[in-house]
Amino acid sequence: MLRNGDKWGSAEFRADLIHALRKATSLGLTFDVTLGPGWPVSSPQVADTSKELSSQNLHYGTADVAGGSTYRGPVPDNPPPGADAHKRLIAVTAARVTSAEGKPLVLDPDSAVDLTSKVDARGTVRWTAPATGKWKIFGFWMRPTMQKNRVSGADEALVVDHLNSEAIKAALKGYDRQVFDAAAPLLRQNGGDVFEDSYELEHGPTAAGQSAVFWTRDLLKDLAGGRRRDAAALLPGLFEEIGFRDGAEQRIRNDYTQVVNRRLVTDHLNPISEWARRKGMTFRAQAYQGGIGGDLPTDAVRLASALPKADVESLSFGDPDDDAYMPGTEAGPNEPGSAKSRAVLDRYRQVVSGAHLSGGTEVSNELGAAVFGDHRQDPRDLKALADHSLAVGVDRMVLHGFAYKDYQESGQTTWMGWCPWCGAAFSFADSWNQDWPQFKALPRLTDYLARADAVVSTGRPRVDLTVLNSTSDVNGAQAPDPAGTPQDAFRKALSGAGYTWDSVTPASLPSQAKVTKGRLLPDGPAYKAVIVQDQEALPPDTAERLVHLARAGLPVVVQGAVPSRASGYTGGADADRRVDRAIGTLRKLANVRFVKDAASIPAALARLGVRADLSGQGVADIVPVHRRTATGDAWFLFNNSTRPFTGELTFRTTGAPTLLDLWTGQATRLGLYRRTGQQVTVRVRIPADDTAALLFGPAGNTAAAATDTNADEVVRSDGRLIVRDQKGGPKWVALPDGTRRTVALPAAPAPVTAAVTWKISATTTSPAGERSVALTSTLKPWTDIPQLKGTSGTAVYATSVQIPASYLTGRSGVRLSLGDFAGAVRAWINGTEIPVSQVPNAEPVDVTAALRPGANQVKIELSTTLNNALRTQALTGDPDYKAWSARPELGYGLLGPVVFKPYVEATVSR
Repeated sequence: MLRNGDKWGSAEFRADLIHALRKATSLGLTFDVTLGPGWPVSSPQVADTSKELSSQNLHYGTADVAGGSTYRGPVPDNPPPGADAHKRLIAVTAARVTSAEGKPLVLDPDSAVDLTSKVDARGTVRWTAPATGKWKIFGFWMRPTMQKNRVSGADEALVVDHLNSEAIKAALKGYDRQVFDAAAPLLRQNGGDVFEDSYELEHGPTAAGQSAVFWTRDLLKDLAGGRRRDAAALLPGLFEEIGFRDGAEQRIRNDYTQVVNRRLVTDHLNPISEWARRKGMTFRAQAYQGGIGGDLPTDAVRLASALPKADVESLSFGDPDDDAYMPGTEAGPNEPGSAKSRAVLDRYRQVVSGAHLSGGTEVSNELGAAVFGDHRQDPRDLKALADHSLAVGVDRMVLHGFAYKDYQESGQTTWMGWCPWCGAAFSFADSWNQDWPQFKALPRLTDYLARADAVVSTGRPRVDLTVLNSTSDVNGAQAPDPAGTPQDAFRKALSGAGYTWDSVTPASLPSQAKVTKGRLLPDGPAYKAVIVQDQEALPPDTAERLVHLARAGLPVVVQGAVPSRASGYTGGADADRRVDRAIGTLRKLANVRFVKDAASIPAALARLGVRADLSGQGVADIVPVHRRTATGDAWFLFNNSTRPFTGELTFRTTGAPTLLDLWTGQATRLGLYRRTGQQVTVRVRIPADDTAALLFGPAGNTAAAATDTNADEVVRSDGRLIVRDQKGGPKWVALPDGTRRTVALPAAPAPVTAAVTWKISATTTSPAGERSVALTSTLKPWTDIPQLKGTSGTAVYATSVQIPASYLTGRSGVRLSLGDFAGAVRAWINGTEIPVSQVPNAEPVDVTAALRPGANQVKIELSTTLNNALRTQALTGDPDYKAWSARPELGYGLLGPVVFKPYVEATVSR
């Protein structure tokens, strides 16, 4: 996106782009570009509405006709306010009204007739209704939505018709002339991505009491499947205020959904992918309807499977909720373990599932956008948002909204740099720039994310189940609370038994995929079973594919409603019979089970021999990602709970485990585990709402191990087992041969708590400039320190800590705990930076190598967001900052206690 749409493609812009490309390439960085200056994709090339290349709506007009009477007149029309002059007649139909009381208007679909052929050259239609009942004639018209690009200065850039390949091809030709031709050699050399944001298509105004449907000029032909007459007669059922008897309108809506998603692939995604490929770039996109726009029924699973690289967005997926940072609240990201958090995971899961189906190797996340979250989010919040998507396999984080440092626009506050979504009635996070206090602490967060990304992208995915559901809705912007719903019960049932799962829709259920040894797509996610989730209807092809997969050896569990008919109108009664026959066949197969409720699924899977790859007491709170490599396995574990997890987990893998610290990069070879057949049981600790990463070495690894101990931990080093403990004294370890060894540890020294009073050197920032503050204080929130109350900036806390030589012998070490804090932190001991976590009260980090006997100089840097400074300026009455007056003052600061925690260790004798 560019700050001004009218500058995109200018000579100045092209020069800046070429300079940036050269610089990025010289630094070894890939350089991504957006598909145009803003979103949705738009172009002056589609501005001529008579060419029908801009986004289109289907509207309708009606006329009432009494039974037995004749209508003779113009085709009914009811244009929306401000409608463009251009329109195209799509169809004329009639149907008998069975109920006109309230909404929806109910029609008899069996009475529906196509009258399009009765329209004469003058645009009039003549039709006599059957003798009985009340009838309505419908005229269906296609008109441009007139939706424009969301960037200022792009007044002529109408949104392209996403269902018409001619539209995107015209736009791409325009982009080439404006930008891409000039930079083509550099773009090819750099090999970056071209990015398309979520569709966010809007209908624009509609006639009173009417909805609209997204359309393109030849969609009716696709919808009919070659039988135009049937589809035209049923068009009224596409509109939300009109229904069919017995709810049959859902059939034509299902057909429409299938056609729309097929056209999005063939007429939008594929042309862009090929265009990018020819330029040596890769297409990355958010292929779903996002935001709060229209109702384009996108199938996120299917569309993601058609992309070279799929992308998600924390904001659109409901993480955090729209009200999380509303003025007067401090909710932040969704509470772990809540129904909302499970729903967010499931939305991410749908896009990841599409990538798994196609063999995609990257799914990225536009991370950190939040309504009213501007200048409120710190690295801890961003980590929490990232963890939610990492937990289902999203493997690349893209920080939302990095901005120009110095540019300002009219009406923008000038002090913090260009911030296009800040201080408005509806603001977003966040427009980072290098002058913001917390910017210097971001490398620690990016180190964590890079390591986590590497874990969830290594090798190939391994997923227990795939779940067949007819809908794929990832738009969490205004989603209802899922607590207590059948969908949340389903999620709890599977996660409670430790299962991982992907989502699949009828159109994306693999048709020619291989089933080997009971696994679907054995070289990819290797699903062990398919769950048909509460489906009253299925496309006949999908029902028959289920039979094929089951006969090939894939277990199937049908939960809840049993499909008894086709989901659409295509195929008529024969399609219904095909579904019925397929379900009848499934009932006869030994590897198929039918269960009533979600809670019964785990038992049914167990009877079919389908076990989760992860098991153990308390596994319900753990959301795992399992990856299989050529030499072993990798697991990323997210504790989706407000409680710490401490216990044993059993992994379906072999080899010896290694714990990877995602903050420091330290790999600790664990020496406490049990191997039983193809499973390894490991004692694991994961703090609340936090993560862990375990790597398992080559199959058959016979590294030394203990099976049990009363010590804090056992690690492996150079073929030896080392026992560590924070208290010391005699400790025992049990070995695989059934023997026990006792290890005499020395008594551990007492923990050392840093001084109560610290020297604080702070630099605060505000519209008035920077100010230096020096003081001495105990550890407490800035709101309780008069010199820092109401300010934002960076403070360095300094003290000296005495560490006796006995703490640093060859049989002991020391770990640092920062305790509680609010803000972003960095830490140094004797000038050596320590890779500390950005999460308060995190697991202590080993600092033995940085310490020396005697006095040790400790510095902890804490930086804040700009929230408090903005609020303070607003409370002066400055009108430029009025939007921040309702924000709460946040209690930033180092709170501690800062504690040095010794441990002792000894080698287990052979």
